[in-house]
Amino acid sequence: MEFVFFMTLPGLVIVLTLLTFVDQLLLRAGRAGVLPWRPGKDDGAPPNRTSVNLEGGTAVVRLPRAHG
Repeated sequence: MEFVFFMTLPGLVIVLTLLTFVDQLLLRAGRAGVLPWRPGKDDGAPPNRTSVNLEGGTAVVRLPRAHG
């Protein structure tokens, strides 16, 4: 019956909150966390590919050239 609870939205929120709490405890204890989505230095958008002008209301996205 507990499995059915974890299939609901409130159950999923509780499970994910507990998983995050355990992950933070492991990180503070000096061990690697269990969650795979830790951001690193190289994560994020590629440099010099996009620019956004908030005042002008424009955005420029440069796509790489297709090889072939």
